[in-house]
Amino acid sequence: MSANLPGRRSCNNAATSLRTDIKMHMIRKLSTIGCITLMLAACSPADREEEPVPQQVRPQAPQRPGDVSGTQVGTVGGKQITGAETGQEIPARNALGVMIDEFGVPHHKVFYFDYDQASIHQEDLDTVASHGQYIASSPSARVRLEGHTDERGTREYNVALGENRAKAVQRILQLQGVRPDQVSVLSYGEEQPVEYGHEADSWALNRRVEIIYESR
Repeated sequence: MSANLPGRRSCNNAATSLRTDIKMHMIRKLSTIGCITLMLAACSPADREEEPVPQQVRPQAPQRPGDVSGTQVGTVGGKQITGAETGQEIPARNALGVMIDEFGVPHHKVFYFDYDQASIHQEDLDTVASHGQYIASSPSARVRLEGHTDERGTREYNVALGENRAKAVQRILQLQGVRPDQVSVLSYGEEQPVEYGHEADSWALNRRVEIIYESR
């Protein structure tokens, strides 16, 4: 048995050396992994100071003519205005309370009539009169009154009815001082409908007089 001792020591020494090498290898490997982990942690986005994101500013649309900023109450050019919030158009009205544009012309230029009638509705009288006031105050203003009817009745009858409706508007304009040469009358009868239906709603929209401004 004593003859085998040197060989056994040699095997033990080799095993010890191998374990030592394995331990050293593992230590070096763990050290390398630890260094890499520390480097990644140092570069982690969570540890970096975030740059502030620039706030986007939406460009404001240019104001249109007639738009206002703030709230205004009072008169403009002798025309009454009511309060208007930022960006809203000022609703100007004349002395009769009729809404008018920046030139003083009433917005409403189409007037409707009852079936087979040529009388202007009571609620339209102030607006028609406002047209007359503007035209009378503007020597260069010229208007054409176009009379229309619905499809019922003969062509000849409807042409005459459309003319009577236009002349009813003309009389109110002349009462406001409009000169005869400032206004002309034309009747289309049933020939130029705005609605082509054959029911009461379409007929009601076709019975009308339109004030057409040829010049202001």
